[in-house]
Amino acid sequence: MRDPQLLAVAVLEEGEAETAWCRVEIDKIDDGTTLINGVIAPQWIDDLTRLLAWLGWQHSLELSDEDNNILEERHH
Repeated sequence: MRDPQLLAVAVLEEGEAETAWCRVEIDKIDDGTTLINGVIAPQWIDDLTRLLAWLGWQHSLELSDEDNNILEERHH
């Protein structure tokens, strides 16, 4: 991992987190799923995916453009 702030973002269970490369909101919903919604610099997506896998979090990512068009979906 390139940035220790990456770990700080991922260990939050609820709330908001902001670093130089992301701004996200983290929410737990009733079924225990953790939703992470926000803006992440594209060059950090792979690092975030590796971190979530290391934490044992099953996750899916939807990468979209500024017009909210889905460009890519990843399921892990």
